[in-house]
This record gives sequence, structure tokens and C-alpha cells, in this order.
Amino acid sequence: MRFREFKDGWTLKSLGEICEKTKSGGTPKSTIKEYYEGNIPFLSISDMTIQGKYLFSTERNISELGLKSSASWIVPINCISFDFI
Repeated sequence: MRFREFKDGWTLKSLGEICEKTKSGGTPKSTIKEYYEGNIPFLSISDMTIQGKYLFSTERNISELGLKSSASWIVPINCISFDFI
């Protein structure tokens, strides 16, 4: 797909050349209840699998403690999140 506004030829670039930040996350330990009693939407592979291209909600939320106790991170507004599966 190509947007009408783009008239120039295609340029091949690696993700590292066009991304400001690339990072993988990590799931907070599911056996610790306090990690999942929060209001921070937690994006999982299953959310992406079920909802497809555009996501409007997540199945689970995590707490600040869950965020700090894992490799999870908050994706800023107007950013893209994707999976290589």
C-alpha cells in the first residue's frame, strides 16, 4: 500500500534507521496478585492475535508495582507497537 501523497521512489532502510527506540518487554510475574490490580493497560501477544491490526483495549491491566517489577514499559502516545511473529 502506498499513500497518494508519496511520489518519490522507495528507499530500503533497516528498522534501526527509522526507529527512535526499539525494545521488547516482559510480563510481570502472574503469581503475584498485586502486579495485576492496576489501571495500566498491558498489551500481550494474545491481544494482538485476537484483535488483529488495530488494538483498542487489552485483556489485562497491571499496577505501578507490576510495571516496576518487570521488563514491561509504557509505549508513548502516537507510537507503534508490533510483533515479529
